[in-house]
Amino acid sequence: MSYFINKIKEARQYFTNTLDKITNKSKEKIILEEPVDDSKNDIDEDGEKKMKQNTDIESTIISTIELEKKDTDELEKKTTAELETPTDDSENISIPYITDEDEDEDNDSIYDDNPYIFNHLYTNEQLRFHYINDRLAKTFSAACMDTESTQYKVHFCIFAMNGTCSFKGHVMPFLQFIVEPNNGTHKFITMDFQCSQKEEEEDVYFKNECIKLLLEKFTIPQIDEETLDKIYKGFLEFDNNNIFVVFDFTSLIESISLSKNTDTNNIFNLSLFASSSKPDFKWAIMYDIWNKQINDVPIDDIVLRFFKKYRYMNEIRTDYEGITFTPIPCYLGKYENNEFVNVPGGEMALRSNHPTFGPFYYFSRESTLPNSARYAVFTENNTFLDDLLERFDEEYFSDILTKSVIEYSENKKQLLCVKPESFFYPL
Repeated sequence: MSYFINKIKEARQYFTNTLDKITNKSKEKIILEEPVDDSKNDIDEDGEKKMKQNTDIESTIISTIELEKKDTDELEKKTTAELETPTDDSENISIPYITDEDEDEDNDSIYDDNPYIFNHLYTNEQLRFHYINDRLAKTFSAACMDTESTQYKVHFCIFAMNGTCSFKGHVMPFLQFIVEPNNGTHKFITMDFQCSQKEEEEDVYFKNECIKLLLEKFTIPQIDEETLDKIYKGFLEFDNNNIFVVFDFTSLIESISLSKNTDTNNIFNLSLFASSSKPDFKWAIMYDIWNKQINDVPIDDIVLRFFKKYRYMNEIRTDYEGITFTPIPCYLGKYENNEFVNVPGGEMALRSNHPTFGPFYYFSRESTLPNSARYAVFTENNTFLDDLLERFDEEYFSDILTKSVIEYSENKKQLLCVKPESFFYPL
């Protein structure tokens, strides 16, 4: 036991010095852009220096795994079955579905003409991701003609593709969905809809009614035809009485945030554009939906059944036919007098000094406060520590130093020590 503690104390000073360098390194902004063939591999001299500097630092405190192109292929080709089977180092990495059966039989890969494109932070390589672009109906008249019903409950599935997290420069996008508390559950925004009596006007009428509700709920600019083309993904007729209309708020939120000079860590802050009459909107990530609740408040059953029925709504795919990793919801904390405590919502993540592990970022799986700061946290390249630290030998100790995330229990709390700040984002 004493050997283990001494080794950790020796490493702490090394990490403190290294992390001070990381704090001062410049952060590159992640942007969406169209592919440009002639600049795909163009790296200037400053970029080469920055790539080398960041790679050297992250190789020490994050991982010995290289995410170069040769390894990216293997990483991206992970199958759903592999993700569902936890290993010693990857438990809770991603749980594709919590249901026993999947009602959607259309499981083909999603390839579309409008992928989400992010730049690799160090090489500027184009990274392409796919989500539902080929899957949804676009013209509403078909829905009114397929059933005898002319009245619907419309559920607004509003999402954003968050591309702010990364692993050694490789962007790890994840999905966020807007929900609101309603009668003891978290639900999608809804409206009652009566089909137009004129068949030729049904689609226009439907979209106009949707836009009216969005402008009522959110303080966003007037939605013109160009904006609508960007954010409207289509709809799914769930049953004879319920329709889910899907909007992508990614570009809209980024545009509003940039116009307000919002910090990178606050781009997806719902309070920036939610109507004052509805300040309690929340972001739900896929893990919340699979877990059926947010902060112990259940998610509405029809929302759960929607994601169960349409499997492709759960996942982001890559060009390599892989499914991206999914973060887990955690609660920010810090160490005071060598004891972990959660911090209230609104506080940004700062490094905190664990008496053994040192100055990193600390989160809990459950909150001890009614309104703790809630984060989406990736757990790739992780390890689980046993309470019996004395059983660790030198070889195991050396191994955990290469891990990005250390999961451990302390005072009956399940905690995470997260080393890279690129592994989490506030919800």
